[in-house]
Amino acid sequence: MLTHFKKKGPPATASADKRQAAPSAGQPAVKVYKPGDIIADRYQVEEVASGAMGWVYIARHLEWRIKMAIKSPKPEVLSDREGLRSILREANNWVRLGMHPNIASCYYVLSIEKIPHIFIEYVDGGNLSDWIKAGRCRDLRTALSLAIQFCHGMEYTHAHGIIHRDIKPQNILLTKNALLKITDFGILLSLSERERKEALQTDGMSSDELTVGFRGTPGYASPEQFIDAGKVDERSDIFSFGVCLWIMLCGRKPYRHNYEQQPIPEPAPQQTGESFPPSLVNLLKKCVSFSKEERFRDFSTLRHALHEAYQDLFQFPCPYFELANLDLRVDSLNNHGVSLTELDRLNAASSCFTQALDLNDVHPEAQYNRLLLQWLTGKTRLDRLLRSIDAASQSSQAPRIFSELKEFIKEHQETPVEERTGISPGFKLCTARNTIDIYRDGQLFDSVRRSIGDHIDNGNYAACQEELLKVWQNVGFRKDQLFTKVYEKLLKHGTARKLAGCQRILDMPAQKGSVRMMHYLASHKKIAALSATGQIFIHDFGKSKPPLSLSGPSEATAMAASADSGLLATADRTGKISIHPLGGGQKLTFSANCEVPVLVFHPRQRLFAAGLADGGILVINLDSKKKEKLGTGKSGAVRTLQFFERFSLLIAGYEDGSLQYWDLPGKECIRIVEAHALPIDSLQRSGDGLRLISGSADRYLRLWDPGSGQLISEKKAHEEAITSVLLNDDHQYAISSCEDDTVRIWDNDSGKAIATLNGRGDGVLSLAWGPQDHIFLAGRRDGGITVWMLIYRFEFP
Repeated sequence: MLTHFKKKGPPATASADKRQAAPSAGQPAVKVYKPGDIIADRYQVEEVASGAMGWVYIARHLEWRIKMAIKSPKPEVLSDREGLRSILREANNWVRLGMHPNIASCYYVLSIEKIPHIFIEYVDGGNLSDWIKAGRCRDLRTALSLAIQFCHGMEYTHAHGIIHRDIKPQNILLTKNALLKITDFGILLSLSERERKEALQTDGMSSDELTVGFRGTPGYASPEQFIDAGKVDERSDIFSFGVCLWIMLCGRKPYRHNYEQQPIPEPAPQQTGESFPPSLVNLLKKCVSFSKEERFRDFSTLRHALHEAYQDLFQFPCPYFELANLDLRVDSLNNHGVSLTELDRLNAASSCFTQALDLNDVHPEAQYNRLLLQWLTGKTRLDRLLRSIDAASQSSQAPRIFSELKEFIKEHQETPVEERTGISPGFKLCTARNTIDIYRDGQLFDSVRRSIGDHIDNGNYAACQEELLKVWQNVGFRKDQLFTKVYEKLLKHGTARKLAGCQRILDMPAQKGSVRMMHYLASHKKIAALSATGQIFIHDFGKSKPPLSLSGPSEATAMAASADSGLLATADRTGKISIHPLGGGQKLTFSANCEVPVLVFHPRQRLFAAGLADGGILVINLDSKKKEKLGTGKSGAVRTLQFFERFSLLIAGYEDGSLQYWDLPGKECIRIVEAHALPIDSLQRSGDGLRLISGSADRYLRLWDPGSGQLISEKKAHEEAITSVLLNDDHQYAISSCEDDTVRIWDNDSGKAIATLNGRGDGVLSLAWGPQDHIFLAGRRDGGITVWMLIYRFEFP
């Protein structure tokens, strides 16, 4: 993954130290930097430390404005080919761990002048060894709290299939306010015996502190590591941490040599005259048992045992026992994407940002980085990109970063694509929260979640709604399984009144060709989608498996569905109309003798209509099979149709922008309205049948009274052609989509846009209602389908 180094490494900077570590024959020279130097044009060195294996530079990233620890190996490490492969493999595993409060993040491995450098999160409070020497671990409350934090980090590490194998106080870092972070996941390489002795002499390290050939540290390694270091499991890490616990709590190690089996001594605190509770004594012994079968089976079990000892000592729970509300997948994906941009792997970076936004559509850093990457690669038109930035700003908890990005892009809009990398404002990294408050905040959030759950279980719907909307809005209505479940329950007991927000809940896999139109088939829980290739795909709603194809390429020109009866109508270029009963039964066919751009079912009666390219309308009775043709052909092709049973009307939108009202009993046109200046591409009726909305290529959205033909309101809704429109049941809200890849939700009373949503598909071409009134679908130019959920405020009886 990250072992693919940049072929075009950054040039040496003028400020680089001219000193170089002497290489062996055939090895690249390792440049040694000093404070003030700038590495690879963007990492300014502030501190330098030298160890047996190489150098550690504390440097500030000039674009991200954060400190990083950069590890650079010495020449003797590079001489070991297997060792070099190991360092890259271990670093890759570390990168894949992502983010966790108790793990020091590894950002990436970057080749600088053919030397691999490892970039790691900087932790500002020293290591556990420093804290032990300073006497800060003599306080049992501090020591046990740190131990419980360590267990959280190791539970996460082991869950990802990684055994650390080198746990020792030097590899346990702490922030200034006591947040513990585990580091160095096996990346320090083995040395030969001769090199090990030389390292001991030059660095003044004890033999118990140096990582050696068997991939561990003798004074902390488990007995089984001395036998076969390659075949160890989680219990080996428990032994090593058990030794750390003895030093923290007892001031000494349990054994002189870990490889010689001997009785476990009796643990006792450093202060004379005191004693440990039995729970802690048993814990300390169990951790360092020579037999791994007698140790704790995993760090979760150890954490619970530590908490029991904590409660025995202090008579109240440890505030760090539970790490609640922890889901850093989005932050991790974002940071992985940023890391890939450092390696010039821009397609892979884009995929990471997209995956992050699939989990949290309003994540500010992932939105920002995806938009910046689109500008850098020049794959998106400037005007559309700026509108996408506006959409992201509206839904973001951090609008300032988007306004700054917009101004930057406008200022540099004439810059050629090949020159943009050099002036980029830099990607946004999600920095780790280096504060112990992450435990407290998570517990508070968890408390709120429990309160919401209690309200809904007890039928306190109004109180539940207030608490739910308050906390959900604070996090940008991001995806949350509990919140969605509670909202669905509120929906059953309340009446929707005011729209509070909108959430992207699902992206269905893209198929070949743009999604020109869609229908949700309630009787079968499926989505029928007409592709620009002429194929009709049948998707299982909410499932990621590939859809079925109902027709071959270039066949279908139009599609309609009768949601309740399970009928699907299609038309091809020859004018052949087919009615498919999806549940089984005989297919009906009719001929229009003309190309058919649009089809529609009557919502109540067994009637069906086809709008024709010659301007006519074919009305078909599905019971009698009788066909009647309406229309004059003077207004161009029929682009869209809607039945209104309340007024016995069929209303058609035409290529010339007119609306024509057809009286069905009389079979005559009773009204023609010059509705739009350009073709009408979408008509939608409200659920109650009292309103009609039209959208056109002229960018206007117009709301009509279908009974009188009166225009009620209008608005310029988009900067490009409107592609599709929806009206909710009580016609309070309208939804419009546009070729510019935005979806807007409108309050019809105020005429204002409540939300602008980013389609993330190079244009949204079609909209349709989903399985419920608060779910709608957006068909994208890239062939994918996005499912959105409207979040309402309810009124309860």
